[in-house]
Amino acid sequence: MTLANLFCRVFSDRKVSPRIINISSGAAEEPLPGHAVYSVAKAGIEMLAVALAAEHRAPTFRAITLRPGVMDTDRQTFFRAQPPELLPTVELFAGFQRDGRLVPPEAVAAKIASQLVTGAVDGARTYNYADL
Repeated sequence: MTLANLFCRVFSDRKVSPRIINISSGAAEEPLPGHAVYSVAKAGIEMLAVALAAEHRAPTFRAITLRPGVMDTDRQTFFRAQPPELLPTVELFAGFQRDGRLVPPEAVAAKIASQLVTGAVDGARTYNYADL
Protein backbone atom coordinates (compact mmCIF):
# COMPACT_ATOMS: atom_id res chain seq x y z
CA MET A 1 0.00 0.00 0.00
CA THR A 2 1.36 3.40 -0.94
CA LEU A 3 1.41 6.30 1.49
CA ALA A 4 -1.17 8.13 -0.63
CA ASN A 5 -3.55 5.17 -0.47
CA LEU A 6 -3.12 5.02 3.28
CA PHE A 7 -3.97 8.71 3.57
CA CYS A 8 -6.98 8.30 1.31
CA ARG A 9 -8.45 5.53 3.48
CA VAL A 10 -8.94 8.18 6.15
CA PHE A 11 -11.58 9.78 3.93
CA SER A 12 -14.55 7.43 4.11
CA ASP A 13 -17.05 9.95 2.75
CA ARG A 14 -16.60 9.87 -1.02
CA LYS A 15 -18.49 13.18 -1.33
CA VAL A 16 -15.39 14.78 0.16
CA SER A 17 -12.36 15.20 -2.08
CA PRO A 18 -9.29 13.95 -0.16
CA ARG A 19 -6.67 16.65 0.26
CA ILE A 20 -3.29 16.80 1.89
CA ILE A 21 -2.05 20.34 2.51
CA ASN A 22 1.61 20.56 3.50
CA ILE A 23 3.03 23.74 4.99
CA SER A 24 6.38 24.74 3.53
CA SER A 25 8.50 27.87 3.24
CA GLY A 26 10.34 29.97 0.70
CA ALA A 27 13.41 28.42 2.33
CA ALA A 28 12.64 25.28 0.31
CA GLU A 29 13.76 27.21 -2.76
CA GLU A 30 16.18 29.79 -1.38
CA PRO A 31 18.24 28.57 1.57
CA LEU A 32 19.20 30.94 4.37
CA PRO A 33 22.60 30.81 6.10
CA GLY A 34 22.20 28.93 9.36
CA HIS A 35 18.95 27.26 8.27
CA ALA A 36 20.20 24.29 6.23
CA VAL A 37 18.18 21.63 8.04
CA TYR A 38 15.03 23.75 7.88
CA SER A 39 15.50 24.35 4.14
CA VAL A 40 16.06 20.67 3.42
CA ALA A 41 13.01 19.67 5.48
CA LYS A 42 10.78 22.14 3.67
CA ALA A 43 12.06 21.02 0.26
CA GLY A 44 11.27 17.44 1.31
CA ILE A 45 7.73 18.43 2.29
CA GLU A 46 7.21 19.93 -1.15
CA MET A 47 8.49 16.79 -2.85
CA LEU A 48 6.18 14.70 -0.65
CA ALA A 49 3.17 16.48 -2.14
CA VAL A 50 4.44 15.90 -5.67
CA ALA A 51 5.19 12.22 -4.96
CA LEU A 52 1.80 11.63 -3.32
CA ALA A 53 0.04 13.18 -6.29
CA ALA A 54 2.05 10.97 -8.67
CA GLU A 55 1.32 7.81 -6.66
CA HIS A 56 -2.40 8.42 -6.28
CA ARG A 57 -4.09 9.54 -9.45
CA ALA A 58 -7.72 9.45 -8.29
CA PRO A 59 -9.58 12.31 -9.96
CA THR A 60 -10.53 13.94 -6.65
CA PHE A 61 -7.30 13.44 -4.66
CA ARG A 62 -5.09 16.52 -4.20
CA ALA A 63 -1.74 16.82 -2.45
CA ILE A 64 -0.58 20.43 -2.35
CA THR A 65 1.83 22.65 -0.50
CA LEU A 66 1.45 26.15 0.90
CA ARG A 67 4.25 28.61 1.49
CA PRO A 68 2.46 30.85 3.99
CA GLY A 69 4.86 33.76 3.84
CA VAL A 70 6.45 35.43 6.81
CA MET A 71 4.05 34.87 9.68
CA ASP A 72 4.03 36.71 12.99
CA THR A 73 4.86 33.73 15.21
CA ASP A 74 6.92 32.93 18.29
CA ARG A 75 9.60 31.66 15.90
CA GLN A 76 9.95 35.15 14.42
CA THR A 77 10.18 36.69 17.90
CA PHE A 78 12.83 34.15 18.91
CA PHE A 79 14.92 34.81 15.78
CA ARG A 80 14.81 38.59 16.24
CA ALA A 81 16.12 38.17 19.80
CA GLN A 82 19.27 36.30 18.71
CA PRO A 83 22.70 37.94 18.45
CA PRO A 84 24.14 38.15 14.91
CA GLU A 85 27.05 35.94 15.97
CA LEU A 86 24.59 33.13 16.64
CA LEU A 87 22.10 33.87 13.85
CA PRO A 88 23.70 35.62 10.86
CA THR A 89 20.26 36.32 9.34
CA VAL A 90 18.85 38.10 12.40
CA GLU A 91 18.65 41.43 10.52
CA LEU A 92 16.52 39.77 7.82
CA PHE A 93 13.97 38.74 10.45
CA ALA A 94 14.12 42.14 12.16
CA GLY A 95 13.47 43.73 8.77
CA PHE A 96 10.33 41.65 8.26
CA GLN A 97 8.87 43.17 11.42
CA ARG A 98 10.21 46.67 10.80
CA ASP A 99 8.78 46.71 7.26
CA GLY A 100 5.36 45.42 8.36
CA ARG A 101 5.69 42.22 6.35
CA LEU A 102 4.60 39.82 9.10
CA VAL A 103 1.26 38.15 8.36
CA PRO A 104 -1.02 37.18 11.28
CA PRO A 105 -1.39 33.38 11.51
CA GLU A 106 -5.19 33.69 11.61
CA ALA A 107 -5.13 35.42 8.21
CA VAL A 108 -3.18 32.51 6.75
CA ALA A 109 -5.53 30.00 8.41
CA ALA A 110 -8.57 31.76 6.94
CA LYS A 111 -7.12 31.59 3.43
CA ILE A 112 -6.18 27.93 3.88
CA ALA A 113 -9.75 27.12 4.94
CA SER A 114 -11.51 29.16 2.26
CA GLN A 115 -9.25 28.55 -0.71
CA LEU A 116 -7.22 25.40 -0.17
CA VAL A 117 -9.50 23.18 1.89
CA THR A 118 -12.75 23.82 0.06
CA GLY A 119 -11.72 25.70 -3.08
CA ALA A 120 -10.57 24.35 -6.43
CA VAL A 121 -6.87 23.48 -6.34
CA ASP A 122 -4.35 21.91 -8.68
CA GLY A 123 -2.73 18.74 -7.37
CA ALA A 124 1.02 18.68 -6.73
CA ARG A 125 1.18 22.47 -6.78
CA THR A 126 2.98 24.74 -4.35
CA TYR A 127 0.87 27.78 -3.53
CA ASN A 128 2.24 31.03 -2.13
CA TYR A 129 0.12 32.90 0.41
CA ALA A 130 0.55 36.14 -1.53
CA ASP A 131 -1.02 34.49 -4.61
CA LEU A 132 -4.15 33.25 -2.82
